[in-house]
Amino acid sequence: MRVSYLVAIAWCALIAFLIVRAAREQQAFEEAAPGGLSPEDRAPFVAVVVPARNEEARIGDCLDGLLGQRYPAERYRIAVVDDCSDDATADLVRARLERSDRLHLIESEELPNGWAGKPHACFRGASSEAAAGAEWLCFVDADTVAEPEFLATIVASAHGRSAALLSFAPLQELRTFWERTFMPAGFLMLAFTQNMRRFGDAASDDAAVNGQCLLVRRDAYDAVGGHAAVAAEVCEDTALARRMKRRGYGIALLSAHAIVRTRLYDDFAGLRDGLGKNIVETLGGPHKTLGAVALAFVLALGAPGLAVWAAARGGPPLVALLGTFALLGVHLATARRLQVPIGYAFLFPFGYAIGAYIALRALVERSHRGVSWKGRTYRRLRLAEGEATGRGGTWNVAWNRSAVEGVGVVSARDAP
Repeated sequence: MRVSYLVAIAWCALIAFLIVRAAREQQAFEEAAPGGLSPEDRAPFVAVVVPARNEEARIGDCLDGLLGQRYPAERYRIAVVDDCSDDATADLVRARLERSDRLHLIESEELPNGWAGKPHACFRGASSEAAAGAEWLCFVDADTVAEPEFLATIVASAHGRSAALLSFAPLQELRTFWERTFMPAGFLMLAFTQNMRRFGDAASDDAAVNGQCLLVRRDAYDAVGGHAAVAAEVCEDTALARRMKRRGYGIALLSAHAIVRTRLYDDFAGLRDGLGKNIVETLGGPHKTLGAVALAFVLALGAPGLAVWAAARGGPPLVALLGTFALLGVHLATARRLQVPIGYAFLFPFGYAIGAYIALRALVERSHRGVSWKGRTYRRLRLAEGEATGRGGTWNVAWNRSAVEGVGVVSARDAP
């Protein structure tokens, strides 16, 4: 009886701790309210860079949204960097070139050795003629769709802030069973395990950004070396944010559900591979990832296991159901916020199990085969101390392109 009570109390205490922590994180997650600069403020010149590889299904909606901005037309340009797509991405961009002289297409050459794909595409866009004279650089993924107030809102959010890098989290359009089952649990797992206040603390090396939408002050971007300084990073957004923090620049992460949305994954394989390529960096490294996996397994097995225990034995195990029902309540609220049908909240144990699988698979893949994404494979190699492009620690690593010609090694200081 005593052991039963201890287990029940421990479960309820864990859930209470996680809920309080998630509530604190939610309070720190500021919303970018739609709006713009006041009439007396001059609109800064913004260069929007869109890296695109095999995005024929989504690039049209992305560009239509960006071309329809309620922002002074003469104060922004759009540079689409076609990253060696083998579909109709470039053709769809060309079809829109005549609609606006603000739109520019840059066709990237074969990926240089030592570069990951997205950092190279961002580098090409930021270095292009379309970005010349820009005061701010806005990097947006090709699978995002911006509302007309998007540019005005993010620029207004930057106005008056000390942050030189602002990241905006879009509304995720969740349509498949796998997305609707996992993503609420995934977002809550981040809230359970991360501390957003540390991300804004200049004394902390921790950083979290959403690479789907970044707004970076041009002078700060150039001062830290831009994407050339994180050339070999698969999770280049976090690496760039950490580099800026180390140089004394402020960063900020805001919710932007009202002004930009994204459609990411069409099936389980896309979800698994898309999240797997950067989930380890997002969670803070291999050790923290293992900790998150352990917590996910506890939540995935504990909720249904304790329910069965309570049904079979009654008595003290019934107390544990208080924690389970509280966790279910959080998932019901999260499903509503993410615009997911409410019934998916009852599948939350399965959502945590999916997340644990994706994270464990990512750790194993990195140790043996590296990271594969959009037809490219990047391997992790040990480098000498000081050569790592990302966070220091036990592993000093860079991600290098594995192609027919072999694997090359380059450190940030050697990048063009």
